[in-house]
Amino acid sequence: MIERQRDLRLYIPVYSIFIAIYVFAGILEPTFFTWKNNANLFTRITPLILAGMAQSFVLLSGGIDLSIGAIIGLSSAIAVSLPFVDTPLNVVMWVLIPPLLGLSLGLINGVIIAKGGFNPLVVTLATGAIWTGVTLFIMPVPGGSVSLSIARTIPGTIFKVIPTPLVIFLVFVFICHFILRRTEFGRSIYAIGGNESIAYESGIPCTRVKILVYGMSGLLAAFAGMFLSALKVEEVGLQV
Repeated sequence: MIERQRDLRLYIPVYSIFIAIYVFAGILEPTFFTWKNNANLFTRITPLILAGMAQSFVLLSGGIDLSIGAIIGLSSAIAVSLPFVDTPLNVVMWVLIPPLLGLSLGLINGVIIAKGGFNPLVVTLATGAIWTGVTLFIMPVPGGSVSLSIARTIPGTIFKVIPTPLVIFLVFVFICHFILRRTEFGRSIYAIGGNESIAYESGIPCTRVKILVYGMSGLLAAFAGMFLSALKVEEVGLQV
């Protein structure tokens, strides 16, 4: 009960500021409160929310990941560079390849940091520069395409009322909250972030957990990149 009261005191200022900004924006522009505008807001902020959740996992473990933006860019470039556009195979590749890429890049960060003992700021800054270079090599100028079904579904609506980005946002928030609060992996993240030496002495496999944390960060960043790839594509010609 005491912990919940402490958490509530921490949350109140954050939510108060959010509500104040939201109301102030609505006063300046009345159309800000319309459902259409709010649906558009959910569409635009979902990639940022995914990136924020990716960084949250790392920060809670006592690290930092400066390569998230680069992984988002590379995942987006890969997503719009896949062949066989407008075929079921393209959709399957879009669903599988960018997440696997992001997970792999995150695990690379984790292995270098956890097993090599290097500073996460330096490592992720360096790997981020590498991933950015790879992105520019793959796509030096804007371009690419995805299947029409993806371009219509991701920024679309469910039952012509509920914005799909809102559903995606809520699903990811629920999953991440469940992992952090209800799983041994999540409790290990908090323990390592609090005091890694004590966590290690308590029997927590710190190296493995830190590697998985960076893998999770890369995976969430890849999902953000996939989302952006669908938003950038116009239905006419499917050009980015």
